[in-house]
Amino acid sequence: MTFRPLVSYAGRLLGFEHESAEDHIALHHARGRLYEAPLIEHMRTLPEIRGRWMLDIGAHVGNHAAAMLAAGEVAGVIACEPTERYHALCAALRSIDPLGSRWNAMRVAVGDGEVVEFVPPPPGNSGMARVRVAEDGVVTMRVDEMARELDVGLVKIDVEGHERHVLLGALATLRRCRPVVVVEGARDMLDALLEALGYAWDSTWCATPTHVYRVTS
Repeated sequence: MTFRPLVSYAGRLLGFEHESAEDHIALHHARGRLYEAPLIEHMRTLPEIRGRWMLDIGAHVGNHAAAMLAAGEVAGVIACEPTERYHALCAALRSIDPLGSRWNAMRVAVGDGEVVEFVPPPPGNSGMARVRVAEDGVVTMRVDEMARELDVGLVKIDVEGHERHVLLGALATLRRCRPVVVVEGARDMLDALLEALGYAWDSTWCATPTHVYRVTS
């Protein structure tokens, strides 16, 4: 049975779906709260994102993307989640005021064209499902392929150690659109890669450090 708490945000009721009421993220929603709400509030203050598309890479059940879309900050969302069961929960996100065609949930692993396999999450924290490079598995899709015709203002990446591959597959989009990049990962690697593209660190949020980068030139 699916657990379906409602979260009121920006004048809308968002219905997130979870496999278990005891899951780490589900516990936030059960209390009527968004997961990582301070980060979401910070993203909403950034003028670069407004009226442009958001790519949510590692969307899980759609917490961040749904909040940004419900608040009217972004034109639309592509929410990417590679695991079958979490993609289904993300795609089924319900709202009293439907998000409609602006809500696009894709079951796809994102990277730089490498082959990956799925690694299940530890018990009680489904947000830590991940992929890893393997000899056999599925081929990842590049951000540059999915966003070729979109004006992207925000790229959020939460892929449990696979972020370098995602960024390497997004280089053309980052150069063309200059979006805000929000990414969980090690800052030394992220700084080196993103600074070469004209980005600078803006701030760090969340218990698992998630960094905001913005274009400086």
